[in-house]
Amino acid sequence: KISTMAKNHNAVVAIGGDFFADAKNGYIVRQYKEFRKSPKSVYDMLLVDNNGDFHIVLQSNAEELKALLTSETLTFPNIFNFGPALVKDGVLLENPQYYVDNGNKYNIRSKSEPRCAIGQLGEKEYMFVVVDGRRKDSDGCSTDEMAQWMLEQGCVQAYNLDGGNSALMWFGGENYSNKTTKNERTVSDFIYISTAIKPEEE
Repeated sequence: KISTMAKNHNAVVAIGGDFFADAKNGYIVRQYKEFRKSPKSVYDMLLVDNNGDFHIVLQSNAEELKALLTSETLTFPNIFNFGPALVKDGVLLENPQYYVDNGNKYNIRSKSEPRCAIGQLGEKEYMFVVVDGRRKDSDGCSTDEMAQWMLEQGCVQAYNLDGGNSALMWFGGENYSNKTTKNERTVSDFIYISTAIKPEEE
């Protein structure tokens, strides 16, 4: 669970990743360890370089991906495969209405759901976003609404992550979402920023 992993890694803030274990495809790298190398054009990719900067590759474009991975100055410790990408180089992206994967059709653009996203505003300046949903007090949001909002906050890059029942934020040592940790979904990965300062022992 995100809450358990966050506690174990002294996370200041944490959200779900792309839940790569739930899919068969994708180019998946975590802390330089390659778990899978099977890009699929239905998905957009998020690459985080060794300087902490975000790079978005739409529809896993092979030429753009190769150009990044063969860079003489950049390495990529983390690569995510989910999406859709929301903002690229300061430009609001028009998302597809549906993702079609393994015969399943997912309405990702207009349907309100719990959402999870990450954005970069500037050098080593990031935004973690989770929108609660499937509740009486919150329907969630569409990817279009998430993209517009993140652009308005100043994100130059923004990327949608695994949401739905995986959407949860851990912040300041506690669950920051309305969903209780009892109802958390177990996932394969999460994105977090940690501190080297150990919490005080009780």
